[in-house]
Amino acid sequence: LLLVNHQLAIPQSFKSLQLYRKSNKKNPPVLRLDRNEKLVLEFDELTSVSGQFRLQFEHFDQNWNSSNIPDAWFIDGFNEQIITGGENNALSKPNYFHYKTEFPSAQTKFIASGNYMVHIYDYSSNTKLFSLPFFVSEQLGTITSKTETVYNAGRNGEAVDQLFSEYIYPEIVEFPQFDLSFEFVQNRFWGRSITTKTFDCENQG
Repeated sequence: LLLVNHQLAIPQSFKSLQLYRKSNKKNPPVLRLDRNEKLVLEFDELTSVSGQFRLQFEHFDQNWNSSNIPDAWFIDGFNEQIITGGENNALSKPNYFHYKTEFPSAQTKFIASGNYMVHIYDYSSNTKLFSLPFFVSEQLGTITSKTETVYNAGRNGEAVDQLFSEYIYPEIVEFPQFDLSFEFVQNRFWGRSITTKTFDCENQG
Protein backbone atom coordinates (compact mmCIF):
# COMPACT_ATOMS: atom_id res chain seq x y z
CA LEU A 1 0.00 0.00 0.00
CA LEU A 2 2.96 2.34 0.42
CA LEU A 3 4.32 1.93 -3.12
CA VAL A 4 3.36 4.05 -6.11
CA ASN A 5 2.47 2.48 -9.46
CA HIS A 6 5.38 0.73 -11.19
CA GLN A 7 7.62 0.97 -8.12
CA LEU A 8 9.61 -2.18 -7.39
CA ALA A 9 9.73 -3.09 -3.71
CA ILE A 10 13.04 -3.32 -1.87
CA PRO A 11 14.50 -6.84 -1.39
CA GLN A 12 15.10 -8.13 2.12
CA SER A 13 18.86 -8.00 1.57
CA PHE A 14 18.82 -4.18 1.42
CA LYS A 15 18.38 -2.13 4.57
CA SER A 16 18.53 1.45 5.91
CA LEU A 17 17.37 2.99 2.65
CA GLN A 18 17.29 6.80 2.51
CA LEU A 19 16.61 9.28 -0.31
CA TYR A 20 16.70 12.97 0.55
CA ARG A 21 17.71 16.37 -0.77
CA LYS A 22 21.32 17.10 0.12
CA SER A 23 22.08 19.14 3.28
CA ASN A 24 19.50 17.54 5.57
CA LYS A 25 18.28 13.94 5.85
CA LYS A 26 14.83 15.25 6.80
CA ASN A 27 14.41 16.91 3.38
CA PRO A 28 11.89 15.26 1.06
CA PRO A 29 13.24 13.99 -2.29
CA VAL A 30 12.25 17.10 -4.25
CA LEU A 31 14.53 19.05 -6.58
CA ARG A 32 14.06 22.58 -7.93
CA LEU A 33 14.47 22.70 -11.68
CA ASP A 34 16.25 26.07 -11.63
CA ARG A 35 18.74 25.21 -8.89
CA ASN A 36 21.86 23.10 -8.69
CA GLU A 37 20.38 20.77 -6.09
CA LYS A 38 21.20 17.10 -5.54
CA LEU A 39 19.52 14.10 -3.98
CA VAL A 40 21.44 11.69 -1.76
CA LEU A 41 20.79 7.95 -1.95
CA GLU A 42 22.05 5.72 0.86
CA PHE A 43 21.51 2.03 1.52
CA ASP A 44 23.11 -1.07 3.06
CA GLU A 45 23.39 -4.45 1.37
CA LEU A 46 23.63 -7.51 3.61
CA THR A 47 26.57 -9.28 2.01
CA SER A 48 30.24 -10.00 2.56
CA VAL A 49 31.22 -9.01 -1.00
CA SER A 50 31.24 -5.48 -2.38
CA GLY A 51 28.91 -4.91 -5.33
CA GLN A 52 28.32 -2.54 -8.22
CA PHE A 53 25.04 -0.88 -9.07
CA ARG A 54 23.61 1.17 -11.92
CA LEU A 55 21.07 3.97 -11.56
CA GLN A 56 18.60 4.79 -14.32
CA PHE A 57 15.90 7.46 -14.34
CA GLU A 58 12.35 7.42 -15.71
CA HIS A 59 9.79 10.21 -16.07
CA PHE A 60 6.16 9.65 -14.97
CA ASP A 61 2.87 11.53 -15.14
CA GLN A 62 0.95 12.66 -12.05
CA ASN A 63 -0.72 9.23 -11.70
CA TRP A 64 2.63 7.40 -11.78
CA ASN A 65 2.17 6.02 -15.27
CA SER A 66 5.21 6.21 -17.52
CA SER A 67 5.07 9.39 -19.59
CA ASN A 68 6.80 7.54 -22.44
CA ILE A 69 8.72 10.62 -23.51
CA PRO A 70 12.27 10.27 -24.92
CA ASP A 71 15.18 10.59 -22.50
CA ALA A 72 16.33 13.74 -24.31
CA TRP A 73 13.11 15.50 -23.26
CA PHE A 74 13.76 15.17 -19.52
CA ILE A 75 17.51 14.53 -19.18
CA ASP A 76 20.47 16.47 -20.56
CA GLY A 77 23.33 13.98 -20.65
CA PHE A 78 23.51 10.30 -19.78
CA ASN A 79 20.58 8.44 -18.24
CA GLU A 80 22.90 6.28 -16.18
CA GLN A 81 25.02 6.50 -13.07
CA ILE A 82 27.28 3.86 -11.50
CA ILE A 83 27.68 3.14 -7.77
CA THR A 84 30.87 1.40 -6.62
CA GLY A 85 33.13 1.23 -3.59
CA GLY A 86 30.81 0.45 -0.74
CA GLU A 87 32.04 0.85 2.83
CA ASN A 88 32.45 -2.47 4.62
CA ASN A 89 31.12 -2.95 8.14
CA ALA A 90 34.04 -4.92 9.56
CA LEU A 91 33.47 -4.24 13.26
CA SER A 92 30.46 -6.41 14.03
CA LYS A 93 27.83 -8.71 12.63
CA PRO A 94 25.96 -8.80 10.33
CA ASN A 95 28.23 -8.29 7.35
CA TYR A 96 27.09 -5.48 5.09
CA PHE A 97 28.35 -2.80 2.73
CA HIS A 98 27.12 0.78 2.96
CA TYR A 99 26.66 2.75 -0.26
CA LYS A 100 26.14 6.46 -0.72
CA THR A 101 25.81 8.45 -3.93
CA GLU A 102 24.43 11.76 -5.19
CA PHE A 103 22.45 12.63 -8.28
CA PRO A 104 22.11 14.28 -10.70
CA SER A 105 25.81 14.08 -11.57
CA ALA A 106 27.94 16.35 -13.73
CA GLN A 107 26.98 14.19 -16.72
CA THR A 108 23.25 14.16 -15.93
CA LYS A 109 20.86 17.12 -15.61
CA PHE A 110 17.07 17.01 -15.29
CA ILE A 111 15.43 19.48 -17.67
CA ALA A 112 11.72 18.77 -17.10
CA SER A 113 9.55 18.91 -14.01
CA GLY A 114 7.34 16.05 -12.93
CA ASN A 115 7.29 12.74 -11.09
CA TYR A 116 10.40 10.61 -11.46
CA MET A 117 11.61 7.18 -10.50
CA VAL A 118 15.19 6.09 -9.95
CA HIS A 119 15.70 2.41 -10.74
CA ILE A 120 18.61 0.57 -9.12
CA TYR A 121 20.10 -2.34 -11.07
CA ASP A 122 22.75 -4.92 -10.26
CA TYR A 123 25.57 -3.91 -12.59
CA SER A 124 26.84 -7.37 -13.51
CA SER A 125 23.49 -9.12 -14.12
CA ASN A 126 21.47 -6.01 -15.11
CA THR A 127 18.72 -7.20 -12.75
CA LYS A 128 16.43 -4.45 -11.48
CA LEU A 129 16.63 -4.57 -7.68
CA PHE A 130 14.33 -1.78 -6.50
CA SER A 131 13.10 1.69 -7.40
CA LEU A 132 12.31 4.91 -5.55
CA PRO A 133 10.11 7.92 -6.42
CA PHE A 134 11.32 11.51 -6.40
CA PHE A 135 10.12 14.83 -7.78
CA VAL A 136 11.38 17.75 -9.85
CA SER A 137 9.49 21.02 -9.37
CA GLU A 138 9.46 24.28 -11.31
CA GLN A 139 8.15 26.01 -8.16
CA LEU A 140 6.13 28.56 -10.13
CA GLY A 141 3.46 30.40 -8.25
CA THR A 142 2.75 30.17 -4.53
CA ILE A 143 1.18 27.36 -2.51
CA THR A 144 -0.06 27.83 1.05
CA SER A 145 -1.61 25.12 3.22
CA LYS A 146 -3.44 25.02 6.52
CA THR A 147 -5.36 22.60 8.72
CA GLU A 148 -8.72 23.19 10.36
CA THR A 149 -10.24 20.91 13.00
CA VAL A 150 -13.98 20.22 12.80
CA TYR A 151 -15.28 18.81 16.07
CA ASN A 152 -18.00 16.14 16.32
CA ALA A 153 -17.79 15.52 12.56
CA GLY A 154 -16.32 12.02 12.48
CA ARG A 155 -17.47 8.62 13.56
CA ASN A 156 -18.77 8.54 17.14
CA GLY A 157 -18.35 12.30 17.37
CA GLU A 158 -14.63 12.29 16.67
CA ALA A 159 -12.86 15.43 15.53
CA VAL A 160 -11.84 15.60 11.86
CA ASP A 161 -8.84 17.50 10.51
CA GLN A 162 -9.48 19.14 7.15
CA LEU A 163 -6.64 20.22 4.89
CA PHE A 164 -6.84 23.35 2.76
CA SER A 165 -4.33 24.47 0.14
CA GLU A 166 -4.32 27.53 -2.08
CA TYR A 167 -2.37 27.97 -5.31
CA ILE A 168 -1.72 31.47 -6.64
CA TYR A 169 -0.36 31.36 -10.17
CA PRO A 170 2.62 33.57 -11.08
CA GLU A 171 2.33 36.96 -12.75
CA ILE A 172 3.71 35.62 -16.03
CA VAL A 173 0.48 33.67 -16.51
CA GLU A 174 -2.08 35.87 -18.26
CA PHE A 175 -4.72 33.33 -19.28
CA PRO A 176 -4.70 30.45 -16.76
CA GLN A 177 -6.25 27.12 -17.65
CA PHE A 178 -7.41 25.40 -14.50
CA ASP A 179 -6.12 21.87 -14.97
CA LEU A 180 -5.16 21.71 -11.32
CA SER A 181 -5.01 18.91 -8.76
CA PHE A 182 -3.84 18.64 -5.16
CA GLU A 183 -2.50 15.55 -3.44
CA PHE A 184 -1.78 15.30 0.26
CA VAL A 185 0.82 12.80 1.50
CA GLN A 186 1.46 11.89 5.12
CA ASN A 187 4.98 10.96 6.26
CA ARG A 188 6.20 10.48 2.67
CA PHE A 189 3.99 7.44 2.09
CA TRP A 190 3.70 8.41 -1.58
CA GLY A 191 1.53 5.41 -2.42
CA ARG A 192 -1.14 6.50 0.07
CA SER A 193 -1.65 10.04 -1.19
CA ILE A 194 -5.14 11.55 -0.97
CA THR A 195 -6.46 13.62 -3.87
CA THR A 196 -8.83 16.46 -3.06
CA LYS A 197 -12.25 16.40 -4.71
CA THR A 198 -13.41 19.92 -3.89
CA PHE A 199 -12.16 23.08 -5.62
CA ASP A 200 -13.05 26.72 -5.23
CA CYS A 201 -11.91 29.01 -8.06
CA GLU A 202 -14.08 32.00 -7.12
CA ASN A 203 -11.33 34.26 -5.78
CA GLN A 204 -9.52 36.43 -8.30
CA GLY A 205 -6.00 35.09 -8.96
